[in-house]
Amino acid sequence: MKQIYNYLMLITLLSFTHEINAQNNCAVALPITVNGPCLSGSVSNGTDDAPLINTCSTGLTFHRDRWYTFTVSGGPASVTIVGTTTNQNLLLQLIGSTGSCAGLSTISCANANNATNSAQTETITTGPLANGIYYIKVVNIGNNNNMNLSSLCVTASPPSNNSCITATTLPCGTTNMNGTTFGTNGSTNHNTGCSMSNNGVWYTFTGDGSTTTITSTANGSFDHEMAIASGSCLGLTNITCQDSGFGGGTESYTFNTTLGTTYFVYIANWDAASNATGSFTISRTCVTPPANDNCSRAITLTPATNCTYATYTTLGASDSVGPPAPGCASYAGGDVWFRVTVPASGILSIDTQTGGITDSGMAVY
Repeated sequence: MKQIYNYLMLITLLSFTHEINAQNNCAVALPITVNGPCLSGSVSNGTDDAPLINTCSTGLTFHRDRWYTFTVSGGPASVTIVGTTTNQNLLLQLIGSTGSCAGLSTISCANANNATNSAQTETITTGPLANGIYYIKVVNIGNNNNMNLSSLCVTASPPSNNSCITATTLPCGTTNMNGTTFGTNGSTNHNTGCSMSNNGVWYTFTGDGSTTTITSTANGSFDHEMAIASGSCLGLTNITCQDSGFGGGTESYTFNTTLGTTYFVYIANWDAASNATGSFTISRTCVTPPANDNCSRAITLTPATNCTYATYTTLGASDSVGPPAPGCASYAGGDVWFRVTVPASGILSIDTQTGGITDSGMAVY
C-alpha cells in the first residue's frame, strides 16, 4: 500500500510541475488564432526569457510572464493585440522571428497604464506584418505575484472585398493582382454552390459577350478553390467550382460571357470546415468576339459563279441568344453568322475549307 501511495504522489507532482511551466517560454508558447477566440490564463513564470523586457524600455522590473504565438499567412497585414488583466501591472511585448523560436526580436510594446495591482487593458496596433511566426509575451511588471490574464485577443482588419457586396472589380486585362483571405471572419455563408471555406474574398465583372479566362495562383502552401457564379449577392447561380490544384496551385476556367450579366468570383480555402487563409494572385483575360458574333451582325456573302474563299474566325464567339439552336452537328455554342440572298436560279451552294477548326458544323436558317 505504501508503494502505491508514493507512486500516486509522484504523478501528482509531475502534473503540477507541468502546469506551472506551461507557456513559460517561446518553445511552449500557446497558439492564438487571428480573429479567433480570445484566450485567458495565469501569468506565473518567474524567468524573463530573451528578448528581455528592457528591449521595450529601461527601468522595468520583471516578475512573471506567459507566452503566446500567432501566424500571419496571407500578409502583409496589420493586427491589433488587446490584453486585459484583473490585477498587477500589464506589459505586452510583441516579438518577431525568422522561424520557430529563431531570430527573436522585439517589434513593439505596450504599457500605457503604470498602476500596480489593478485591472488594466493594454493594446498594440501594428503596421503591416510580413508572413511569418510572431510571439506575444504577457508580462507582470507590478507586484511580485501571479497575474490573472482575463483576455488576450489578436484581430486583423478583413480585406475590403471580404463580402459579396464589396467585391473588387476584375476587368479584362487584369494580370497577377495580389489578393489575400487573411483577416476574413467567415461569418457569412458564401452561397456560391461550391463546398469551400467561408473565409474568402470576392471579385466581380459584367459580361460583354467575350470569352474570358480567370486564373488564380496561390502563394506558399495555401490550398485554394475558385468559385464562379452569376446573378446578384442575394441570389447566385453557380457556373463552376475549380479545385484541381493543391498547396500553391493554380485554378483556371474559361467561358463565354453574356452581355450585361453580372459575374462573381470567390476565392477561399478548399475545405468547407477550415478557416485557413492565405494569399494569391488573380488574372483575367478576354478575347473580343468576332464582328459577326450575333445574328443581327451577320456578314453578307455575295453569290458568285466560282467559289472564292475568305478567312473568318469563331475565336471569342459567344453562344447565340434568340434564334433556336441548330439541331445538327452536335452544337456546343461559340458561333458566328453570315447572310446571303438566294439567286434567281434558286440554287445555292455553301462550302467551307479546313482551317484552325478541324471539326465544324453549319446550319442554314
